Amino acid sequence: YAKMQSGFQIDVVHPCSNWWGVWVQAGLVQPIDTTRLSNWSGISPKLAALGNFDGQQYFVPWEWGFDSILVRTDKIEKMPESWGDLWDPAYAGRLSIADMPEVNHATAALALGIKDPWQTTPEQNEAIKQKLIELKPNVLTYWTGSTELSQLVASGDVWIASNVWPDTYGTLLDEGVQVEYLEPKEGRLGWVCGYGISANAEHTDLAYEYLDALISPESMAQEANDFWYGAANMDALPLIDESVVKLFELDDPTVLDRTIFYETMSEEQRAEVTEMWDEVKASQ
Repeated sequence: YAKMQSGFQIDVVHPCSNWWGVWVQAGLVQPIDTTRLSNWSGISPKLAALGNFDGQQYFVPWEWGFDSILVRTDKIEKMPESWGDLWDPAYAGRLSIADMPEVNHATAALALGIKDPWQTTPEQNEAIKQKLIELKPNVLTYWTGSTELSQLVASGDVWIASNVWPDTYGTLLDEGVQVEYLEPKEGRLGWVCGYGISANAEHTDLAYEYLDALISPESMAQEANDFWYGAANMDALPLIDESVVKLFELDDPTVLDRTIFYETMSEEQRAEVTEMWDEVKASQ
């Protein structure tokens, strides 16, 4: 993003939905003519809408997934049902949470019953900060990547982790670790990333060909099977491994509506949330 702002030339970009609006507002991407994409008809309208601003499509969704709760089923006595269960004293020193401001802001907001984590008031932000401070006795560590978190869970040091990505769950299953990936009653958080065409693209025709190939059912199925991601093209479903279909409930038409996808925060909001998270970590 910063390189693009300084004039870096590239044809195709790949940010995620929590940044899409920022890229559009900065004029870094051009509207996409979806009639030039032969595979567009299979794209989920729910996911496509996240990349649509002022009636124009700026991003083509590709991969998506959940941020949810993962537990060691052989270590806990009662299965969590809510984001608020992360605060259960039974998990003291056994919880790992992501070292990511927006992620934890959303998690605490949902635990507090706030319906829209992306548009919060100053009063709600203060409540979210205090809620996260209250969580600290449970926190063993702040995870920063899938490999680190997988090792913590596999070793038994961490019994419960928040905002876990599906690939971590898949890795642990492959290793034979007794884990479960949950759907809190408030809904799972969800992320979606995708492709746009740079405003200063020099090879626009090739960019369209590339995007169309990426969103083909075959391409989508391969990324789903290889990386445990969800596919934005629903026509890929017959080509996706049954284990991935089961994890993402891809055969359930309501699954996307039950997922709370990350949306764009303004740069001011993002700065406030980052400052809040720094204060949480620094608190005693």
